[in-house]
Amino acid sequence: MTVHRVRAGALDASGWSTATSTRGNFVVRLPCLFNDFSLQGSETVVATDTVGCRREDQQKYSATRVKYQQGAAAARKRFDDMSGPRRLEGETARRRLMFNGFPAIEVDFRSSTQCGTTRSVLVGADLLLLTAEGPPTACSVLNLPAATFFASLQIALPALQSQEQNTPVESAGALE
Repeated sequence: MTVHRVRAGALDASGWSTATSTRGNFVVRLPCLFNDFSLQGSETVVATDTVGCRREDQQKYSATRVKYQQGAAAARKRFDDMSGPRRLEGETARRRLMFNGFPAIEVDFRSSTQCGTTRSVLVGADLLLLTAEGPPTACSVLNLPAATFFASLQIALPALQSQEQNTPVESAGALE
């Protein structure tokens, strides 16, 4: 693991910071100071690049870019697996949507120990995984910050090229 930054960022007047991943080519807004780190991959994953934080009230937010050894085909297979009948423990809802032109899946979950939402966005040969979660005491207030966090995703794609057409892909997403 390579740790790039710890408790980084500056909270604005609303209590949010802008987190730019050092190697992941993405930016999100987080409701806390954040850590930024990368992990080298395994047999199927080249690397993961993550920014994330845990607040004093135990709410956690993370955004991870997963880069696959087999490129777009492996990312698409993983995304399709997420879309299939497999369900997360405690899953309460699942939605397919488009995020700035990219296919995405959003899953809500709740158990006796945690609740939250994950959003997986398929971006060419990569998956971006965003998670907002917290203890049961946070369930009633987690939706609004999770929606703000998910909507803040900016994806930089200057070096990414379409596997099928070998044409540049423009950046997507906007901070609000």
